Amino acid sequence: MEYNQIQYTLHHRTIFDAIKELLSNKEIFKYCVFDYSPDYITNDKGEQERCYSELYNSDWWGRAQRSINESAKVLSIIIYSDATTCDTLGKKTEHPVFLTLGNIPSWRRNKPDAKALLAYLPKINDHQKKHAMAKHQLFQRSMNILVIEPIMSVMSDGLDLRTDD
Repeated sequence: MEYNQIQYTLHHRTIFDAIKELLSNKEIFKYCVFDYSPDYITNDKGEQERCYSELYNSDWWGRAQRSINESAKVLSIIIYSDATTCDTLGKKTEHPVFLTLGNIPSWRRNKPDAKALLAYLPKINDHQKKHAMAKHQLFQRSMNILVIEPIMSVMSDGLDLRTDD
């Protein structure tokens, strides 16, 4: 995208490469859950209560699993980003985008190797309000390239990811 005669470039890799990186890590894959798994706990009264501690425990996961072919599995993609300071003076910042999977239990997902770097978002550094729309458009275009377009391209047939398991 070009704005005020400056070209902004999205440095990234495909979302599918990031997913494959995580799933090819045997230390991560062995903990992945691909089937709906409702969880229950016993409360103080001795009654069973539903526990929603993971994405694969949620009603959403159950609905998603029932809506796809029996041999297919749900792959829950989590994308997140936060600006980070890259120098000790606080003048250089980057905006990395990471990917992880809801199939990985949260205790494992929160370890550094359970995240894959997907991209560095381009930034318009001007903090004036008049640039807010351009910043919004740049972010939306980046997310379209990173997430929306690739996912939409496999929406009808799904994505065939083979694993060793």
